[in-house]
Formats: sequence, structure tokens, C-alpha cells
Amino acid sequence: APKTATGAESIAMVTAYDAPSTRFATQGGADVILVGDSVATVMLGYESPMQMSHEEMLVFVSAVCRSTKNIPVVGDMVWGSYHITKEQAVANAIDLIH
Repeated sequence: APKTATGAESIAMVTAYDAPSTRFATQGGADVILVGDSVATVMLGYESPMQMSHEEMLVFVSAVCRSTKNIPVVGDMVWGSYHITKEQAVANAIDLIH
């Protein structure tokens, strides 16, 4: 992998929300794919990522995970999905694991 100015190893993290963008990221050599909560404004038309539900985020994380097998996928936990109780936060985090 390329090195940064400090000599640290660098990675390429690319944001994807669906199967086509995941294929582009994969073909382009991404090391990690991020499904960010920005999907709320970019794809769903919300004014803020804070308006998106956990269930909506699951749809996008699932689509990206189905579209790649060799690249780690990181999915954001949306606002409110980790604020109720520690147990609910863990349960919601587990939902995102595919």
C-alpha cells in the first residue's frame, strides 16, 4: 500500500450506497467501503442525516454488503440508534453486521 508523508501506510476508503457504486469502488481498488449516514441527504432527499431511520440505513448497508465479498464495509449508526440504552445500541450495531 502507498505510504503517507510520515511513512504510515495509507488506505482508500470510498463511500457507496448501492450495488453500482459498490462495483465501481471495488473495481477502483478501494480498501474499505463506507456506507455513511450522508445517504439520507444524497439518496433519500432528507434535509439532514438525523431524519433517517435505522431501518432505512439497514437497506443501504445490506445492498453494499451483498455487492462485495472481499472488501470490509463500515456502516454508520444513524442518529437515535445508539441513544436509547446500551443494550439497544448493541442490538442496532449487530443489525448492521452482515
